[in-house]
Amino acid sequence: MDYQNVLKCPIFKGLSQEEVHAMIESSHARVKVFSEKSMIALQGEICNNLMIIVEGSVQGEMIDNTGKLIVIDQIHAPNPIAHAFLYADNHEFPVNIVATSYTKILYFERDIFVKLLQQHVVLLTNFLRIISNTTRFLSQKLQFHVFKTIKSKIAAYLIKKYNPVDGKVYQLDETQQELADRFGVARPSLARAIGEMVKDGVLEMEQKQMKVINIRLLNEIAGS
Repeated sequence: MDYQNVLKCPIFKGLSQEEVHAMIESSHARVKVFSEKSMIALQGEICNNLMIIVEGSVQGEMIDNTGKLIVIDQIHAPNPIAHAFLYADNHEFPVNIVATSYTKILYFERDIFVKLLQQHVVLLTNFLRIISNTTRFLSQKLQFHVFKTIKSKIAAYLIKKYNPVDGKVYQLDETQQELADRFGVARPSLARAIGEMVKDGVLEMEQKQMKVINIRLLNEIAGS
């Protein structure tokens, strides 16, 4: 196992390689390998393990009532998944977890990991911080989805990225389909909405870089 990559996981921040190695060995943690597009966990399935991505990446996704795919989050190595609800009364996966590349995941059994938390205050503190950050992210995600129109979703997303110095907002490292999945909309609808915002003088597109031209109009769209 690549312990150097495991050590980079925020759960193990401040712990030595020897300490992490001892935790893995004593808890009989195991590694599973998944190919790209493999289903790692199904929505509604019981979550009995803390899962840490050692290599690769995954995304959480769900299908809405119309059959449209919505990407909730994308997570890359060396970060944990399935941690925010691991010790909930109803500890089921709220979304499908799908590998987006060749992926290795380290599994800690739920009851054994809680003993590690009790034994190591640094591990416990890290775990609580990560859960708090995840809760904040989910609340922001929920707030984002209250926006009704595609333009208002785009505007709200861009406002969070806005840099008032040079107006540069976002270097697009995702395809339009991936952005559409993030917003929970159809790709042609997303492209049409962005095109209209460019035509109206709100945005400027140069290759894969978006730039805000009129922040006042962008705020108005976000509030519509």
